[in-house]
Amino acid sequence: MLDLKDDEQLRTACISLQEQVISLAGNQNWITEFQKWLVRVRDVSHQEFLSSEFQLALWDTEAVSATGMGRINISAVAEDFAIAESLWQLKQKYAQTRDPTENEILIADAWAQHMGR
Repeated sequence: MLDLKDDEQLRTACISLQEQVISLAGNQNWITEFQKWLVRVRDVSHQEFLSSEFQLALWDTEAVSATGMGRINISAVAEDFAIAESLWQLKQKYAQTRDPTENEILIADAWAQHMGR
């Protein structure tokens, strides 16, 4: 019986579960599609990123918005230029640091900015 309060046993259990889940064919397909999106988002131009078409494609994809039993209508957000520009700025700042704490602060600040709207 595993003792999940023990760091080493918990680590071993997590690695084992991760290996089992990642190896499933459906998950491999999802990971591949998600990686393609990450590359596209990384390489997209500023102009294209700000377009409502790109924002809709970004958020309304199987790999992103169709998690769970339903879908979320994000069309109003996708058409909001201020949100798209804020996400672009976050993307640029995020790419400039490898510090997880700084990245977390960047995301929290961007979130707070839009929650106050």
